[in-house]
Amino acid sequence: MNTGKTILITGTNGFVGSRLYRYLHENTAWTIRGIGRRMGACVDYIADISQERDREGIGSHFPDVDAVIHTAAISRPSACDADPEMCRRVNVHATGELVKQFPDAKFIFFSTYAVYNREEGDSTEETPLAPTNLYISTKIAAEKSVARSRDYVILRPSVIFGFSMTAHDNYFMTLLKTVRAGREMVSQTHQFFNPVHVEVVCRIVQEVIALDIHGTYNIGSNEKMSKYEFNRAILDRFGLGSVRVIGKSESTDGILRPLNATISSEKIQRAVGHPIPSFPEMMETLSRECEGLDWGTHAQLPG
Repeated sequence: MNTGKTILITGTNGFVGSRLYRYLHENTAWTIRGIGRRMGACVDYIADISQERDREGIGSHFPDVDAVIHTAAISRPSACDADPEMCRRVNVHATGELVKQFPDAKFIFFSTYAVYNREEGDSTEETPLAPTNLYISTKIAAEKSVARSRDYVILRPSVIFGFSMTAHDNYFMTLLKTVRAGREMVSQTHQFFNPVHVEVVCRIVQEVIALDIHGTYNIGSNEKMSKYEFNRAILDRFGLGSVRVIGKSESTDGILRPLNATISSEKIQRAVGHPIPSFPEMMETLSRECEGLDWGTHAQLPG
């Protein structure tokens, strides 16, 4: 079941893309190829998908791809607001062009859990979409392009966390950086989500390809928590109970986000035939990959 496939991953300089690249190399017999804007350990082909001249060569360079996993994006809402044209060019237009270049491949697109915005949370894939900022709007627009593909999978993961030596664009690495710098830590007490470890996401992507799954799926833990509770749980797990975390109910950057962005991942669990690991199990995975991690001299801040 795991032989004879060629998988192309975009955004392999990034956190999720690089972890997918390594995971599929280690756990399958598939041929894995990565695209990034610059040289890197997980990059086989350099291309800036925001540039038409770079995009045009991708399809011809990889003519026999069985699946494309598209993780490349401008994912920080503040960066999207700072340059809306670039945000739309990368997140929407480039996605549509890649879909056209690979009409016969399974196209797996990483969207976001933040496409939903309803007070009660627990959104399913059938919940109406309600963007609260430009970044989310571009993801929804890109989903429409992907859905025109013959064989597509749209993934709407909650916050993905994990340790990375090279890519620092995830919630855990931001927390680690803040603690090491000795900065005041502020976390939202009223923003709820279902954090999921990157290895869980990688396994699900492998199963999506191997089992030939189609459609749109949420991916998150079966537990819901606030960002404050998430940070507190990680610090306590690593013996940093004395590190102070200030809880606030309002946004710290002025960008509108859904407050209750919790999702139901029942559909993907039925599709792959097993439950998503519990949050404590994912914390154990994080602990193992961070064995010997130095949290820095500023870790023991006054309470």
